[in-house]
Amino acid sequence: MLNVLSDVGEAVQEQAAAKKPRGKGKKEELTPAPIDTNYASLGATLRHIDPKSTEYDQIQTYTSNTQGHRKCTLEEAFAVERDDKGFDANKKIGNRKLLWHGTNVAVVAAILKSGLRIMPHSGGRVGSGIYLASENGKSAGYVGTHGHTGIMFLCEAVLGKQRVINKDGVIKWNEKDPITAHKCDSVLAVGRMEPDPTADVQVLLGGNKVELPQGEVKANERDGASTSSFQQSEYLIYKESQVRIRYVLKMKF
Repeated sequence: MLNVLSDVGEAVQEQAAAKKPRGKGKKEELTPAPIDTNYASLGATLRHIDPKSTEYDQIQTYTSNTQGHRKCTLEEAFAVERDDKGFDANKKIGNRKLLWHGTNVAVVAAILKSGLRIMPHSGGRVGSGIYLASENGKSAGYVGTHGHTGIMFLCEAVLGKQRVINKDGVIKWNEKDPITAHKCDSVLAVGRMEPDPTADVQVLLGGNKVELPQGEVKANERDGASTSSFQQSEYLIYKESQVRIRYVLKMKF
C-alpha cells in the first residue's frame, strides 16, 4: 500500500508542476488541455492498435487462452513507444518473452513514466524483483480496478540464462540478487501449469525476436514441474533495465 501511495504522490506532483501558473505581469498564453498535459507527462507515445490487426489478434489470443478464476476481456490495446537506453544495453542477451504484469489502476501513469521498478523493501516467494507471468490469470489477481475497468501490461523480459527452481524457500523472501552467483540473468519458478509452448510464436520488437505465448494452459512437461510448489510459472527479473513495457491494455473485469 505504501508503494502504491508513493507512486500516486509522484504522479500528482508531476501533474501539479505541469499546471503551475505563470508569473504575474506576463502575457497570457493559451495553455494545453489538461488531458494533453497529462499525456505529455508520461514521456512515452501510446500507439492505438487496430482491433482488426494481427497484432491485436495475438494479444487477444494470449489473453483468452491464459485466463484464470478472475476473468477479463480485452477492450483496447496500446503499444508503448519510448527511448530506453538502459533496456537497449541488453541487446546481446537473448531468450526474450512477452509476459504479463498486473497493477493498481491508480499507479498506471506513474509506472508508464518510470517503467517497472523494484521497491527497496519489496519481496515475495522468489525474492525482491519484478514479478512477471506467462498466464493472464496469474497477473489478473494483482489488478486493482476502477469499477470494472483495469489496466494490465505486457512486458518484454530479457530472460537470458535462467536459474530454474521448483520449491519455496530456495530463494529468500527479500533476496535481491539470487542469480549472479549462478551465472544467470533471471529466475524461472516452474509452474505445474504453463501455456502450451508448441504454440508460441516469435514477434519482432525493437529489432529483437521475442517469444509470444499463444497456446492454451496445460500441464507443464518441463522437468520438475509436476512436483513444483508453484501452480503457475513466475518469471523474476532483478534488474529494472531488463524489463520494458511493450503494451498497456484496457481490460473489463
